[in-house]
Amino acid sequence: MRQISPHPPLPSAPTAHAPAKQLIRSRRREPEGYELRPNFREILNQLIHFENSSLVVRACGLSCRRDTSFGPFTPVAPNQCRSHFVDRISGLTIDIDQIEAVFLIDWISSEPSLEFLFKEDGFAVSIQLGKSGYSDFIIAHLIENYATEKIPPSELWLAGAGAWMDEWQHVQSRGVLHRTTRHQFSALFEGAGFQFRITGEALTDFPNSTVHRISARDGRTYIFADDSIILDISQNKDQQTHGKN
Repeated sequence: MRQISPHPPLPSAPTAHAPAKQLIRSRRREPEGYELRPNFREILNQLIHFENSSLVVRACGLSCRRDTSFGPFTPVAPNQCRSHFVDRISGLTIDIDQIEAVFLIDWISSEPSLEFLFKEDGFAVSIQLGKSGYSDFIIAHLIENYATEKIPPSELWLAGAGAWMDEWQHVQSRGVLHRTTRHQFSALFEGAGFQFRITGEALTDFPNSTVHRISARDGRTYIFADDSIILDISQNKDQQTHGKN
């Protein structure tokens, strides 16, 4: 699945924690990318420290960006599958056994992001980490303690990391958007490595050719959907068709 050329590894992380004054991100003119160590649950649980983050999930023909905070990722069902973890705040469920790699990209011109590459789904989950003095500290901590090698962000972008919301050619996960006449919507994302569902009320819908750009009334949720995956459940159940707005 992964088509990213190998790069020289970074030096091993120090055994002792670096002083706080050394964990300040330097100002750079060019974006930088890092592959992180496969301590996936530890990395997920670092998200609790970011207050102004955004979750982006992608499926074939469907993307959602939701401004959210994160809590701890806990087992979906105790004593059952030990690789499935859910964050009850964002609603994201991840199977860490299906993660191939996690990359941290400091885009400079936009918010830094964690890009999750799944074995079967591709770059289907991205978490934009926001900008603040404290988030800079946590990002520097992630680089200091988890980065294994530097990778050009342009190379990751060509593989699907940081894709625009209407760029679905690199993902294999599935999605569907349900609409009603009262502008209620329910979006469901399902992949081999993750699940996510979001419901809400559409405030605006700007169709551009066959792509709908939907803003939710909550002011925190934005959806891009290809017309082919929209299911209008206000239609007669015996004659369900793809929604046209």
